[in-house]
Amino acid sequence: MKLKLSLLLLGLFSLAVQAQLVQGTVTDEDQIPLFGVTVLLEGSTAGTTTDFDGKYSISANQGDTLTFSYLGYTTRTIVVNASVLNVTLQEDLNELDEVVVVAYGTSTKKALTGALVSVKSEKITEQPQANLTNSLQGLAPGLQVLQGSGQPGEGAGLLIRGIGSLSAGVQPLIVVDGAVFNGGLSQLNPSDIESVNVLKDASSASIYGSRAANGVVLITTKTGKNQKTVYTINTEVGFTQNTNPNDFRVMNATEYVEYYREAMINSGIDPDDPTTGFYLPIDQTFDTDWVNEAFRAGSYKKYDFSVRGGNEKTSFFSSLGYTDQTGSIVGTDFERITGTLNLKHKANEKFDFGGKIQVNYRNSNDLISDTGRSGQLSGAYNTAPIEPIFATEDTNPALVGAGYNFDIPSNAQHNSVATAVLNENSSEIWSFNTNLDLGYNFTPKLRGEILANYYYFSTINKDKIGKLYLAETEGGNAFENRASGNTFNFIGSLAYNTTIGDDHEFELKSGFETTRERFSSLSIATRDFVFANLNDVGLAIGDITPDDINSGFDGLNLAGFFGRLKYAYKDKLFIEGSLRTDGASNFGEANRWGTFGAVGLSYVLTDDLFKNSEIVNNLKLRASYGTSGNYTLLNDDGNIDNFLWRDLYRLGVDNAIGPSDVLGGAAVRSPANPLLQWEKNEQLDVGLDFGLFNNRLSGSVDYFRRNSLDLLFNIPLSLTSGFGSQTVNSDAELLNTGYEVSLNAYILRNDDFYWRTDANVAFYDQEITSIPDEVIFNTSIWQEGGRSDNWYLQRYNGVDPATGDALYLDADGNSTPDYDSDESRVVVGQRTPDTYGSITNTFDYNGILLSFMFFYSYGSDGYFDLGEELNTDGANFSANQWAIALNRWQQPGDITDVPRAIINNPNGGFQSTRYLYDNSYIRLQNISLGYTLPQKVVANLGMSNISFRLTGQNLWTHSDFPGFDPRFTDSDSVQYPVPRTITFSANLSF
Repeated sequence: MKLKLSLLLLGLFSLAVQAQLVQGTVTDEDQIPLFGVTVLLEGSTAGTTTDFDGKYSISANQGDTLTFSYLGYTTRTIVVNASVLNVTLQEDLNELDEVVVVAYGTSTKKALTGALVSVKSEKITEQPQANLTNSLQGLAPGLQVLQGSGQPGEGAGLLIRGIGSLSAGVQPLIVVDGAVFNGGLSQLNPSDIESVNVLKDASSASIYGSRAANGVVLITTKTGKNQKTVYTINTEVGFTQNTNPNDFRVMNATEYVEYYREAMINSGIDPDDPTTGFYLPIDQTFDTDWVNEAFRAGSYKKYDFSVRGGNEKTSFFSSLGYTDQTGSIVGTDFERITGTLNLKHKANEKFDFGGKIQVNYRNSNDLISDTGRSGQLSGAYNTAPIEPIFATEDTNPALVGAGYNFDIPSNAQHNSVATAVLNENSSEIWSFNTNLDLGYNFTPKLRGEILANYYYFSTINKDKIGKLYLAETEGGNAFENRASGNTFNFIGSLAYNTTIGDDHEFELKSGFETTRERFSSLSIATRDFVFANLNDVGLAIGDITPDDINSGFDGLNLAGFFGRLKYAYKDKLFIEGSLRTDGASNFGEANRWGTFGAVGLSYVLTDDLFKNSEIVNNLKLRASYGTSGNYTLLNDDGNIDNFLWRDLYRLGVDNAIGPSDVLGGAAVRSPANPLLQWEKNEQLDVGLDFGLFNNRLSGSVDYFRRNSLDLLFNIPLSLTSGFGSQTVNSDAELLNTGYEVSLNAYILRNDDFYWRTDANVAFYDQEITSIPDEVIFNTSIWQEGGRSDNWYLQRYNGVDPATGDALYLDADGNSTPDYDSDESRVVVGQRTPDTYGSITNTFDYNGILLSFMFFYSYGSDGYFDLGEELNTDGANFSANQWAIALNRWQQPGDITDVPRAIINNPNGGFQSTRYLYDNSYIRLQNISLGYTLPQKVVANLGMSNISFRLTGQNLWTHSDFPGFDPRFTDSDSVQYPVPRTITFSANLSF
């Protein structure tokens, strides 16, 4: 007996010697500790979970296997080979169970019946952009980022699945943290964004009813987590510079003199005769590069501090951000300060509540003018290089201001360098956005929620022309506009969830929403100041007239009732239906209410057709159909107008009562149309989601058909009515169809290295299927069977080799020297592309991450307005010219596309396809190289994460479009080029 007891004790002692305490930290891919990760010893019942610091400890032997599992992350199994094992968990590659934000709630990807694209925060912050919209380029199939400006802080427009209206708004509805957001997206700090979800089809978006015709963009900001408090500091510094992919330039002094002397000689004028008024000697003192003076190397600085944490009851996220960007054009800059506090608290099992407040301050100096010759950029293109910047002995003393030369006939006495110094175009905006949300669980199956949102902004815009800026003659002038607005959004809802047996799940949600918008503005213009640098509007001594003061008011009320029913069968068949009724104050009583609805179905085919397949891991078929509305009305000025259903008046109108006497009063400026109603969209979507080869290849394919009905239209009225036009709902219909493909592939993947490729592509077509009457504009035509975004121009046919005159084609295709834009125009192209997309490659090796994205756009044409202005065959004397004019016709037999130069040419620079170019392009949109220090090193420094990143944006572009950026087309203004941006960032967490 003693022998057996001794042997037993010896065995236990041996096991104790072999066993060891294994410990470590479990983090996510951002090196944030994960609380509650399950750690199990395989082959036993032993296990533990990680604490708030992500730490664990467990007894195990060398060679034993530990499994680490956490909801939403891939389970990892690791063989014990050391006493310290730090583990990083990656998000589950099979994303079917991932929770995503949808309209008025959340869902899993598996349960989605509609077309939704989710963009995560890390994808957004990889791109150094002060504005969120510019960061979305290429990240979501079906979302098109429209022409944007390189102006610091300036955003871009968004289109979802094409242009869905002829005259009303085409921008998607923006929803931030569940509430409709009417502010500019430059107010949001991209570092505070958790995700951006794009709702593209009717099943996803129709529950927003009257506002969802153009799709919905759901923005979710960061909240607290059930984890140890983590402090994060992120710093980005860098520079910006102008890009010029096709070396666009204007003439230097030698070229300029040669060009205009030749133009004078061709016109029979002697350029060496001072008495002709066209005296232009060959020898010139100055060769000023005015365009070079307008550009500079800009800077980019961004600093963010955030704190995030919580426990099972209370979580919090707070951040402070500062962005400072000086533009690549002199005199432009942008500054933003943001502060965010987000709290959530679970009082008990029944009641929880939360609140968010985001405060924003923005200050910018913008281009002083993007049209004409007065701006620091537009003026630089036009000014003759033979003109000096500063005054000289030969300068007219009456045209010298602050030492600058204003004796510049080629630029109407505007000096673009002086513009940036002496003038101002600035804006200052304060805003805050606050949410209060309450939730109450009446029963485990019935939950009520309330969301109240209030948004307020106040802005001051100032335009000033200095007293010493002598191109103006009013002793300096100032214009100031003050505007403010607020939006109140309230949503109350009830959600009921239940199951019947093991196979059937139901979710019913119904609610009420109301929105109230108010906007007001006041502006004043003054002139004649005593001091040169004190020209605020209140310091003027000049007379103020009633025309110098203007004010405005706008408002909107909307109420809606909505309901949604979801059904799931065996977690593989999903059916969803939604219905919404909206009433809006911008329609008359007869048509104030409208009803919209949608139905969607999805079926996960994997278990039925590919169970235990080693090839197909996920296969889901989706289909949806529904209607939505567009309540954005536009007036004749192209601005939102919420009162077109009633008579609108203008005040201060001069009414003649005699040959010379007038009285002030009021007059109707637009006639009422009480029959106005929503535009309607009917949309069909069919999609397929798939995951293959252990989800190493995944993606989706979608086909959609979007028909827009009851389109708002301005019809001409008889002038005897006293009005030129009236807005009505017409019989016009617009059809958009297309395909969207998204692919995600792990080319290589193991414990230390992965190479992932993400690609998306979209194909679109558009047709006006019905229109009451043909409508012709300056450069486009709306007609049945055509597109709404076409180019309608006379065709340019080159230059007559014998005479050097420009040639055109008439409507029948015959060559003629006669320009006739009224009778000879034809459809020659389109403004939006047939297809666009991106491809991103990401490489990750032991903390070193390299990622780069190419974006392309194909099948559109752009009109080069600047080229038309600066290539006029001598018509725009004495403004500078585009250097392409060096290829002009000079003698009989010359073969060229540039006609001969004639001073003040009456036939020069006509609007035609001469200035229409294919603006398809491919761009290296972004490249990023990052390094994350090993966790062991970071822990020794008392930190939880240290990472660095070098990023380049807009590095290379290939396009046949001759301007600075192929996206800048169809505009009468000089666009601010999108610069190249290089930044270095450091991220520290502790």
